[in-house]
Amino acid sequence: MWSLRTALKVRLMHEGHQVETVTLQKNQQAHNLLKEARDELKMENALQVEAAVNLSPAEAKLLSQTESLEPEQQLALQKYEIAKFYGLPLENVDADVVLQDDSGRRRGRLLNLEWSKYPETAIDIDVRALERQGQWQHGYTPWDLSNAALKQKLRQLLGIDAYLELGKTWDSESLDTFKQNTLNYAPQIKAVLNFSVKPEMSAAQILNQLLEQMGLTCVNYQPRRQGKRTRIYELDPVVYEQQMEILERRKALRERATADDTAPLFNYSITGDCATQASVIQPLEIGALEQWRWGTSLSPWVIQDEVSQMVTIRGSSGMTFIVGKQELVPWDGAE
Repeated sequence: MWSLRTALKVRLMHEGHQVETVTLQKNQQAHNLLKEARDELKMENALQVEAAVNLSPAEAKLLSQTESLEPEQQLALQKYEIAKFYGLPLENVDADVVLQDDSGRRRGRLLNLEWSKYPETAIDIDVRALERQGQWQHGYTPWDLSNAALKQKLRQLLGIDAYLELGKTWDSESLDTFKQNTLNYAPQIKAVLNFSVKPEMSAAQILNQLLEQMGLTCVNYQPRRQGKRTRIYELDPVVYEQQMEILERRKALRERATADDTAPLFNYSITGDCATQASVIQPLEIGALEQWRWGTSLSPWVIQDEVSQMVTIRGSSGMTFIVGKQELVPWDGAE
């Protein structure tokens, strides 16, 4: 932005204009009015999400893969995604839940905490990202990774896991080793966690801000020690219990899905620079299902899900697409 301003100034001066920099004073009244307007818009959106229709999993899947959605569909899908993430029944997603979600920011912080508490979830996130990319068989790049496992490993390397327990206390003096460790890995922290560690920051400030990325806040008190007061920090127990309650619900849902064998798994092998599908856990038996022709495809498709006039079709390679049912014609086997 500063480069843009400089370029504009140079351009205007080159054209013969006189440019004067004017610094505007902060208008507190206007600032307060804008804040009130933003809060009203957030509340209005939260109430709309609460009143949105409840989607079935099949309907939500179709909408999530549709490029253009009506406003009502966007609200319904947002409601479904909030309920799914927090492990709540759809009817329990009210305006308060939507406001606390803060447009998904709370979900992002909770995922950071979940990856540290349950490291296997971070690996699963990266694996699923690679599986999705592998289905297209166009190779892999670093951008295909979510970096969830990398973030978890870096936090573990910094020693943050030791402070994720209720009753654990610390002060700046007890964090000398922690601060030196973060300074040593400052470039990696900036690149992976998007947080700048500066030498002038106190150790407690560094740790507290890294904990805030995980949705945790700290409380402090100042007892007297050896004739002087020392600021002691610990996790806010109320916030910690709220976050852990959500993570426990998510854990229970994962275990239930594993027990029901509902989580799809894919196996891929990489040969040279190109990813090829070696095997699918459950191969698609085209011959056992009603077959359809879609477009100019030379192989048949089967219908997996159907909602209204939209269907999810799957081919023998495992690829799936959302199409209109009117686009399909019965498969006759002809070339």
